[in-house]
Amino acid sequence: MYNVIGVIVDAVYPYKKTKDVCSLRIIDQTINSFAAREEMSTFGTQYVQVQFFSNKDKEMPIVTRVGDILRLYKVQTATWNSTKQFNCNLFGQS
Repeated sequence: MYNVIGVIVDAVYPYKKTKDVCSLRIIDQTINSFAAREEMSTFGTQYVQVQFFSNKDKEMPIVTRVGDILRLYKVQTATWNSTKQFNCNLFGQS
């Protein structure tokens, strides 16, 4: 489990699959440093993917604009399509 603070650089409005899903991309100082950009450019990513899952769309985060600060508390990591991401389950949080 990780605690993360990052700046939102891309957001997708929540959509319905088998459950509600919201996808964000964030950066933080470790990703946005020059050395990290050089290292990550070989992999083609300069952000971290964050996935929110819920049964209710009202529980999803509302992103008002790119540049908003996002604080994640006790999130899990996962790998999807050979890319690391944070998964946030919001079931029963409201």
